[in-house]
Amino acid sequence: MYKTDNYAGKKVLVTGGNGLIGSHTIDVLVELNADVRVTFNNYLPANRIHSVNYIPADLTNPSECKKAVSGMDYVFNCAASSYGAKILRDDPKKVVTPNVLINTNMLDASAEADVQKFMFISSTIVYPNSQKVMKEGDVTGEFYEGYYGAASMKMFGEALSRFYHNNYGMKVAIVRPSNIYGPRDNFDRDHSHVLPALIRRAVEKENPFEVWGDGTNVRDFIYVTDFVDSMLEVMERHCVCDPVNIGSGDSVALKEVIPLILNLSDHNPQVVYDVSKPNAIPFRRIDIIKSHKILNTRSKVTLEEGLRETIKWYKNERGS
Repeated sequence: MYKTDNYAGKKVLVTGGNGLIGSHTIDVLVELNADVRVTFNNYLPANRIHSVNYIPADLTNPSECKKAVSGMDYVFNCAASSYGAKILRDDPKKVVTPNVLINTNMLDASAEADVQKFMFISSTIVYPNSQKVMKEGDVTGEFYEGYYGAASMKMFGEALSRFYHNNYGMKVAIVRPSNIYGPRDNFDRDHSHVLPALIRRAVEKENPFEVWGDGTNVRDFIYVTDFVDSMLEVMERHCVCDPVNIGSGDSVALKEVIPLILNLSDHNPQVVYDVSKPNAIPFRRIDIIKSHKILNTRSKVTLEEGLRETIKWYKNERGS
């Protein structure tokens, strides 16, 4: 866990308290003796901490954002409307409109409330479809076709962050994480991303085990606690509205991950690759030299260790 004295006593808002990133961010901030407020939508987080102030909020509503940020020193905007590959294919606006509203409302409310520091979580989908290892300056405004809406939304969020940073003096940090995974991820069929979707079907003993695409797409997967540690340090040390890639530094093809998930789930099915279904970005690897120059934090959890912990958590949650 990230160690610092700079969050002690600070009033910190974490939005999206039910989410993968938000819930783990809360854990670390409490350990760092921050005074934490958390927003949630629809239902209270299951892993509530008695010292944390939980408030319901619809962050697409500007007035509720203003109430949430009132009196806060720092804001970690971890709330997002997130969906898996099926929704991205069939109804991509679901990841655009709500997130544009959330990001706009939260930045505006934070600037109005004189929040000292704001964390915007962008994504590596802002980079073009390329075999290059992507550095922070490699944004061109061209995106992988299937992610055009979501990538445009993230780019708009980064531009809006710069607007508030430059015009209102609010310090903003921007991180571009690779694929984050871990316990408390969303395993719902419509909302889950690739690793939780595969884990759910492996634990449920799906056979044949269908994989969308040909499995050759390459990703950098980072365990959630490693990402949160880096994000907290970026907020502390590099809150200058300058994007920073956050990843493990390792890349792996999906077809190499699937046997690992199946083995850790004690499942030996027939694996079927459905190339008629939409594939993800063929190759996405990010350069993390900049983060290593700025931060002391390094990725610690291997992919096998992270998958083991995530599968263990999911099995426990579903009672299997």
